[in-house]
Amino acid sequence: MQYGVYVHPLWLFRKNHGGEWGFTVGDGPNDDLPTPLRMTCQQSLTLIYQLLSQSTMFPPGSPLHDVVANCYGNGLKALKAILLRSHPAFVDEPSTLVTTYPKQKDKSLLEYKMESEDFLQMRSIVQGHSRELDDPGELDIFINNMKYNTFVQRVTRDERRQRAMLHKYQGDKLLETLNSVLMMPDCPGRIEAIST
Repeated sequence: MQYGVYVHPLWLFRKNHGGEWGFTVGDGPNDDLPTPLRMTCQQSLTLIYQLLSQSTMFPPGSPLHDVVANCYGNGLKALKAILLRSHPAFVDEPSTLVTTYPKQKDKSLLEYKMESEDFLQMRSIVQGHSRELDDPGELDIFINNMKYNTFVQRVTRDERRQRAMLHKYQGDKLLETLNSVLMMPDCPGRIEAIST
């Protein structure tokens, strides 16, 4: 809003509501935005469309290039069209979006953590129960799906079971703790890096 652009918050979209933009503007009890914001939305159409139309916005060959192009200058319509494929409000069986936990593979630890948090947020929306990486069970799964899971599990297992040490595995401290574990001299990742 500080730049004069309106983008509807992701989790406020609802199925069969809001027409081509996915939200309504007006003064009725079921409208999402008050009438004075209509001009902001109209001004946002072109700006958002220009941003989404950039050749580097999506990977080469992505079908999203065509999805955006078919919205003919209407950026808010393009945002809704992009969401139609993966937003739980528009999918007939939203629980199918969260059947498999993410794995780290070649992602950085930060990318993997962000993907895991997105997964847990999506699951809480479609299944109605909220869990975070601070939950010991979710942390176990997160570590199990890391690239060097056997090493990380062995090194952190005792600490993660001690109440006095739990703070090292919660919130912003989690990345710091796991990165320090991955920097240990006997970590397989460090050994691989040295031998290549």
